[in-house]
Amino acid sequence: PRKNLGDLSELVESIKAKGVLQNLTVVPYFSKVQNRVMDGVYTILIGHRRASAAKLAGLTELPCSIVDMSYEDQIATMLVENMQRSDLTVWEEGKGVQMMLNLGKSIKDISEMTGFSETKIRQREKIAHYDERKVKKGLERGATLFDFAELDKIEDDETREKLLGVIGTSDWKNELAYAKKRQKEKVLKDAWHDQVGKWATRVDGVTSGYPH
Repeated sequence: PRKNLGDLSELVESIKAKGVLQNLTVVPYFSKVQNRVMDGVYTILIGHRRASAAKLAGLTELPCSIVDMSYEDQIATMLVENMQRSDLTVWEEGKGVQMMLNLGKSIKDISEMTGFSETKIRQREKIAHYDERKVKKGLERGATLFDFAELDKIEDDETREKLLGVIGTSDWKNELAYAKKRQKEKVLKDAWHDQVGKWATRVDGVTSGYPH
């Protein structure tokens, strides 16, 4: 799920001076084309930053621990590892959660596998459906997870997209309050129409308070 490895300069210098002190975790590579595990070929599960930094430092060999686990467990392991280290953005965490849901896992399953609360899992999954660029800009402007939780309470898709464009700005609270007010008014209006519909008869062709 991780997309950005961040600044590797310090890690590169550390590896040049001391080498790679912690094993990478790798899994046997499965080729979908040949439908089999490729002998002697492995995929990095944990240690992508170390591998990239080591390559920049000029290393051609790295210490690795080979493990064998299901694809679902691989995703869960990567997700937990990076979330515990706060290496992922909330959007990337959400995409990782979404990957696990797509593999047939439930919110409860993911919670048990990762150790994170079901509430946190649900919040991340919802954020994953937003535009990544807008989420990133919102976070850069200072938007909080609470802000995104508030955003999710807006039911209208178009309004929610508009709010996503101002989340984290000075206009956010006012725009959110206005959207909530409009949403509440719509709920009351719909409820009023439902009640009226129980005893009133709709008359078409009326353009004013009096029938023509």
